[in-house]
Amino acid sequence: TTALQELGIETYASTLIDSWTNIGESEATQQKYVSELVSSIRALLDDAVQAADQRKEDITSRISRKRENIDNLKAELVGAMDTEAVKIPGDEATLIDQINTIEAVEVQLLEERQKWVDTLSAKRDQAQEMCEQLGLDYDAKLHEIGPLTPGRVSDFDQYIGFLKETQDERRQVISDKVNSIKHYWSVLESTPTSHLEKSIVDSSCDLGVHIEVIEALRQMENDLHIEFRSREAETAELGREIQHLWDLLQVDEAFQAHFSEKHDG
Repeated sequence: TTALQELGIETYASTLIDSWTNIGESEATQQKYVSELVSSIRALLDDAVQAADQRKEDITSRISRKRENIDNLKAELVGAMDTEAVKIPGDEATLIDQINTIEAVEVQLLEERQKWVDTLSAKRDQAQEMCEQLGLDYDAKLHEIGPLTPGRVSDFDQYIGFLKETQDERRQVISDKVNSIKHYWSVLESTPTSHLEKSIVDSSCDLGVHIEVIEALRQMENDLHIEFRSREAETAELGREIQHLWDLLQVDEAFQAHFSEKHDG
């Protein structure tokens, strides 16, 4: 305002009139020049006023949008942080002070929200991957990240805990089945041929915890058990036939004991 007042319009006007008079411009021409100057100055001032009004409108609009976004963010984070402690300036502050403070608050809330989203997303991804490894259907209630609250984090943690227990249980089942299968192989003098059988022999190979692996191992164990029982029955029958022949031939009991001990199994 002071700078505008110090323009010295009267001095400029006096100087112009003196110059125009010395040049010999008529009064009508001088009046025309003055009118043109006044119009130009008014146009400049009008443009300046319009630019100032537009900037005020723009800042006011930004403040309104960001206040609304902050309200939405606070609603999302109400269970995750003390949203009442988040303060924004009132209308008594200048527009620039308001927008600067509001933008800083918005950034703070966005960062807090992203932190919770990242945490919950990571837990959801972990749970989904574990379900794939186990061959389980993922819990439909946990498909969405859900509310940004410690309770939601706890829901995922509990589910992941359940999946970890299931993994441990299956690893124990697989270990028991593998040991049983290896025992049958040893007794039956079997040679692994299939990909799964060779994977069982290879201690560096991780069989995983998928339900299909357990089912395949159970089937393999069952087949070996049937084979074992079949051979056991055949051996028993052969034993009875041999014993019958020994009885007929009156074979020495010491020889029978030695033979049985040597060929036990």
